[in-house]
Amino acid sequence: MSDDGTGTNNGNVSPKGNESETSDEATDHMVTAGTELSTPTCTTGRSSTSIALDNVLEEDPNDNNKEDGNGDGNGLHSLVDKSSDKSSDDETEADEDEAEDTDDDDDDDDDDDDDDDDDDDDDDDEIPPRLKYSRLNQLLSNFFTKDPISACAFHDNVLIFATHTGILHLVRPDYSVLRTFKAHKASILLVYTDGLYFASGSMDGTIVIGSIRDEKDIIAYDFSRPIHAVVFDKAYGRSRSFISGGMSGKVIYSTKNWLGQRVDTILEEGHGPIVGIKIIDDIVFWMNDKGITFFDISNRLIIHTIEKPKDSPRGDLYWPRVHIPEANRILVAWGNYVWSLVVQSGKLNEDNNGLHNNSAGSGASSIYKVLPSTASISFRTSIVKKVEVEHSFKFDDALICGISTFTNDSLLLLIFNPPTFLENDQGVMIPTYNSPDVRLVNATTGELEFEEEIGLKNAKGLGLNDYKLGTLIDNKSLPKYFIISATDGVLGEQVLLYDQLQWFISKERYLEAWRITEHLLPRVKRLNLGISHVDSLVSKEKWQEAANFLGSLLEVEYSDLPDNFTTVSSISTEEKDVYTREVISQWDAWSRIFIESNHVGEIATVIPTSPKLNLPKHIFNHILEHYLKTDQDEFIRLLTTWSLDLFDFKSIETQLEEELELKSSNTKLRITLSELYVNSYEPTKSVPHLVYLKDPCIIQFLFKHHLLTTYQEKLPEFINLRFNSKKKFETLPIPELEDSLSDIIDILVDSRHELLPNEIVKLFFKSRMDIVNYFYLQKLMSVDDFLVQSFGNELVKLYSQFDKAKLIGYLSSNNNYEIERAIELCEANEYIPELVYLLGKIGENKKALRLMIDKLDDPETAINFAKHQNDKETWTILIDHSMDKPKFIKALIEDSDELLSQFYDPIDILQRMSKNVEVWGLNNSIIKFSYNNELNLVLNQLIYQLVVKNTEDLSEYLRLDRIKGFEINIQKLFSKGFINENDSIILLKNHKGELSYLNEASLIDIKHKAVFTTLTSKYDHLEQVKRQIKQKNSP
Repeated sequence: MSDDGTGTNNGNVSPKGNESETSDEATDHMVTAGTELSTPTCTTGRSSTSIALDNVLEEDPNDNNKEDGNGDGNGLHSLVDKSSDKSSDDETEADEDEAEDTDDDDDDDDDDDDDDDDDDDDDDDEIPPRLKYSRLNQLLSNFFTKDPISACAFHDNVLIFATHTGILHLVRPDYSVLRTFKAHKASILLVYTDGLYFASGSMDGTIVIGSIRDEKDIIAYDFSRPIHAVVFDKAYGRSRSFISGGMSGKVIYSTKNWLGQRVDTILEEGHGPIVGIKIIDDIVFWMNDKGITFFDISNRLIIHTIEKPKDSPRGDLYWPRVHIPEANRILVAWGNYVWSLVVQSGKLNEDNNGLHNNSAGSGASSIYKVLPSTASISFRTSIVKKVEVEHSFKFDDALICGISTFTNDSLLLLIFNPPTFLENDQGVMIPTYNSPDVRLVNATTGELEFEEEIGLKNAKGLGLNDYKLGTLIDNKSLPKYFIISATDGVLGEQVLLYDQLQWFISKERYLEAWRITEHLLPRVKRLNLGISHVDSLVSKEKWQEAANFLGSLLEVEYSDLPDNFTTVSSISTEEKDVYTREVISQWDAWSRIFIESNHVGEIATVIPTSPKLNLPKHIFNHILEHYLKTDQDEFIRLLTTWSLDLFDFKSIETQLEEELELKSSNTKLRITLSELYVNSYEPTKSVPHLVYLKDPCIIQFLFKHHLLTTYQEKLPEFINLRFNSKKKFETLPIPELEDSLSDIIDILVDSRHELLPNEIVKLFFKSRMDIVNYFYLQKLMSVDDFLVQSFGNELVKLYSQFDKAKLIGYLSSNNNYEIERAIELCEANEYIPELVYLLGKIGENKKALRLMIDKLDDPETAINFAKHQNDKETWTILIDHSMDKPKFIKALIEDSDELLSQFYDPIDILQRMSKNVEVWGLNNSIIKFSYNNELNLVLNQLIYQLVVKNTEDLSEYLRLDRIKGFEINIQKLFSKGFINENDSIILLKNHKGELSYLNEASLIDIKHKAVFTTLTSKYDHLEQVKRQIKQKNSP
């Protein structure tokens, strides 16, 4: 509950000259100070007078205002008025009617105006309302008319209105009158209620306190000076204690003694008139010229004082406004200052003698005598409250006549607008009175968030204290804000999403309406709002903006669509089905509009390209045809990006073929058409275009699409496409050529079961591309050598042509070629090493040696050949033909070893060589030969020693093995008289050939030494046994 019971004392508003009938009837029941009140005669009733409101919008049919009795169903802006003076009801109604007529005429003119865009821009800049208003038309008919309102209070249980004639109106929350009576003789300056009792203070110095439900429970007190503020202490129903203040400048705590008499205690005085008193729990605070003083009733402490800013307006002219939103938070607005305060708990300081922060002022000593503290009647440590300022800020352009919370981070302020003065023709300054503004500010910084003027009626002569802002918070509904002046009353409520939606629609601001309805409207209805926005953009020729928004508006979740692109009927839920069908319908309609309006580019960038939507194919065909004529790069981009399921690709292929017939040099289009054929599963149609393009990767294309067998005969031609000319192919170095053809060779090898190797080899020999065969057979041999067995002669020829170094290796490791043809080939090319090998292979050793000696002049090769042949005749031929060749003589001497000693002796060669033959380095060769012989002798000796040592070791091992004992089964051979089965047994044969035996346990005295492990001990033991046996056998 939040109430504002302040009245006016500046004379801005005086009571009407003639009191209402209600006032006359209540005069006889006026409260007499200090006496119990008799039951007054109450007048009740409900006014049916309607007030003309301008700019009324149709109300939400689900609005609860009618149920609450809040006016006659006025809309959001019914009371938002920028007019300056509303001096009378008749003038107001006439102005409103005239304004409505003028608005209608303006609307008609605007339809034909060429400046619609400027008007739309102004509308777009207009901030949507944050509150909606309605007049309090459900109150009595004479409310605000004959008897101006001077004070009011609002609670969940009751609404209280007081007048300048002393009348109190107690009204239920549904605006039905509870009772009405005259409580004071003069103007009522304040009313206060806790929901059970009410209190009113008057200019006549009296305070009236009564029960809301019990008309008989009422009493009046006379304090002789005008009363500005009064509040109840906690549990007033039991204690009957209250605090009051006014023009006397005293804050008085009033209670009853045990005799039922009123006892007053002055809490503070001497700091000017008291202009406000409020209480929160057991903290009471008051406002005067000193500032804001906080007093802890339980501990009799002034716990905090906020000094009144020096630059603030006079406090007695501009009364403070207080709102208590929570049990520990206080909002105070005074003049142009706002304080946000928080109440916290803490322990009482034992050194504190009763005052905190500031002196209690005069009369403080009397407080302690009359007000017993919790600490004085309890031995426990008392809890004292602390008040801290959370935020405070100052407004340089505003005087505040009401404060409340709006949202968690916003405050609602009622701003008083002082009158403005204009000079008339006679030079007299005429005041113009303005209605107050509603301002929303940030609760932390005071930064302005929203502001608008409220069109209250008859603001003439009203000052800041004549305006009140009361807040009624009901858990069942949103907070209600009562904006009350002496002559008018308005109920403000927070604008709901539905209200904002209606406002945006009325302003044709469909984008904002669409944004706020994400969780408010069904998807299809919200979609229609977005379509309206697109329509408005198109009407303003904003096609690109319309297309961009259309792309986000008509977006669907592809997970809701079926995997196949037949229809959307398989979507799980009916709502999604309906929505998706509507999206498809809208895409179809708007695509036609954009295409027919020649705005294809705009729609092409946003249209969805998922086949699941199953949009009509003609849309995409139109877009592609447009770009084929205007922007072929964009055409190619779209064609390569879009799925073939989106458009009729047969039609596009036909158009591309026609275009290429006219412009055959258009490479980009030809490539695109080739790719289109591939994507449409017609790769065969792509081949002529790839040949035209001289595509170097055409063979890869054929391999990928299994077309190699179809174009087998053209493989040589396709290979030549990789080179600029056939001459380049023939002159390119073999390593570079191999690198260039490696991928093609790999394909041919991988396709060996489709393209038979025999056919491939014939094809390339026929095309005089032997090098391709060489690369092909080489690769095929590494992958599947069985397939190469029939190509021995071809390989010999290819090696001889392109890689002679590998020829000898192939000849020596294979037998699948004709030796005669190979010999002819080697003789024709003078390949001597290969020819030597082949001659040796067929037994022509002499001829082979002669070639090596005469042609090659290579002693090493000749010696190796002789070693390979390993026969005496070959060595004889080699030595005979080497006697007149120094290189051969030297090589034979140096290479001689023990293995060759069976074929020749180096000394014989030295003896046979002619004295006329000079062998360079012969001395070194002989030394080397001798050194090698000596070295061989040393090695042989070392080897001999190793053999001897191993032989000795083995012989010793054999000897030891023969003399060592062995285990026998004594259970089978001997009697069971042995004590220890592990004893050694000694067998002896006498002269008769009989065996006698002894165990070592019977011969050894120390039994634990009976078993011997080492061989030496065993020998010693046996000798001892022999001696003992001889002794026993001796006579």
